[in-house]
Amino acid sequence: MDVTLPVPAGTSAKEVVFECEGGRLRVALAQGGDTKELLAGRLFGAVEVGEECWVLTEEDGARVLHVTLRKRAPDDQIWATVLEMPH
Repeated sequence: MDVTLPVPAGTSAKEVVFECEGGRLRVALAQGGDTKELLAGRLFGAVEVGEECWVLTEEDGARVLHVTLRKRAPDDQIWATVLEMPH
């Protein structure tokens, strides 16, 4: 599963905070002493731990962060959303 997140121009890899463990995902930017959450919460399904990755790229003149997660059976079907919705 691939997730694309827009980030400010000039964002560097050192500023990316990425955590994926215990069924939870957290993606944030640590810039200028502040941390801004981009995506955080319990994943909708199970993923293969250690198989996740991310990369910063430029697309159409904009900086983006691509996150790739490998779904784990039996949760490898189409998910309704990346993160569980609060009840």
